[in-house]
Amino acid sequence: MSMVESNSVTNKVDGVNSVNGVMSIDGVDSRNGFNRPRRTRIVVVGLGMVAMSFMEKMMKLDAKRREYSIIVIGEEPHLAYNRVGLSTFFEHRVVENLYLNPREWYSSLEDDGSLSYHLNTRVTEIVPAAKHVATSTGDIITYDVLVLATGSDAVLPTATSGHDARGVFVYRTIADLDNMMQFANEHKSTVGIAVGGGLLGLEAAKAMVDLECFSSVKVIDRNDYLLARQLDADAGRLVTDGVRALGLEVLHNKHIAFVNTNASNSVTGITFEDGERVECSAVCFAVR
Repeated sequence: MSMVESNSVTNKVDGVNSVNGVMSIDGVDSRNGFNRPRRTRIVVVGLGMVAMSFMEKMMKLDAKRREYSIIVIGEEPHLAYNRVGLSTFFEHRVVENLYLNPREWYSSLEDDGSLSYHLNTRVTEIVPAAKHVATSTGDIITYDVLVLATGSDAVLPTATSGHDARGVFVYRTIADLDNMMQFANEHKSTVGIAVGGGLLGLEAAKAMVDLECFSSVKVIDRNDYLLARQLDADAGRLVTDGVRALGLEVLHNKHIAFVNTNASNSVTGITFEDGERVECSAVCFAVR
């Protein structure tokens, strides 16, 4: 069952007109029993780290005049959290520990109309002429200013055969980690593979190790050494040596031709362009 959490000023403001489902506010905001000038409404699409940075700066600049009201729409069921610290989720498995701001921070700003939010909600359409967005929950939300802060998607090589098999993961959200944890618990003592030799790939590999379910974890890298975008060859090879010392196997200069699957479309391994094959039950693509 899908959970939807929605706290919107449109549900709290008197003087709301609705024509064909489009809601608008006329003139005044009568919250808390008194009238005040209508605020400029900013709708922010995305509730990640960039969106949070924008909102915090905007509200700091508007702290005295109170001229703006922000509505933020996030497609995940969680408040904004620290994606950089995703790997630590396996240590405590409490989403709230990753929140950039506690729930009380949002509540305090709701009371004066500065901020409201929609969770587990995707924007399905933007209509610039009417200055509104439509959402997956059926709401129509009007705006004066629209800010798109959706960030990037996890890269899944859809041209690679087997990319949609059971046991293929990406590394971007709490949901991705939840799915990986459940799978790993059901496939203990098998091999896990992290594809990507950058920072994200190493984080994914560490996460797979921290699950303590896989018998071994391998890192697949297309370059000569790890962290090739950040380091020179000497430093990168030192990192590679350090990662191997932790018990991870690192395969360099490897390009995946396809993901091997069985009759039930579950991962059984990967085959490289040079013909070499590695058996595994899980493949996590952590590339940009």
